[in-house]
Amino acid sequence: MRSGQLVTDQLARWKLTKGQVKHASGLNNSRRDTERWLALIKPHLQHLAAASSAGTSLVANLKHINVTLATWDAVWEVYLDPKWAQQRLRLYGAQDRALDQFFKKLE
Repeated sequence: MRSGQLVTDQLARWKLTKGQVKHASGLNNSRRDTERWLALIKPHLQHLAAASSAGTSLVANLKHINVTLATWDAVWEVYLDPKWAQQRLRLYGAQDRALDQFFKKLE
């Protein structure tokens, strides 16, 4: 064996997948929470999506404005709940913490 050559049997293989990072950072749980929270206003969101403001048609723009005004209170009541801000704060830097934990295991 030459100097500096590593024998493959002596190498430990460490692998960190995207799925492991998502799990360790709590991203999967946050996605499920978001889906559950948005289920309450799903009909409103679908109604908003159907009334797109894209284009230059005055009728389409008026429809979009009317739908937005009709769904405004229900949608923003959900979006302004403090749980959304708490979730963003938890996820902020969570991926970095997950990577730090992985690299600490290597030391």
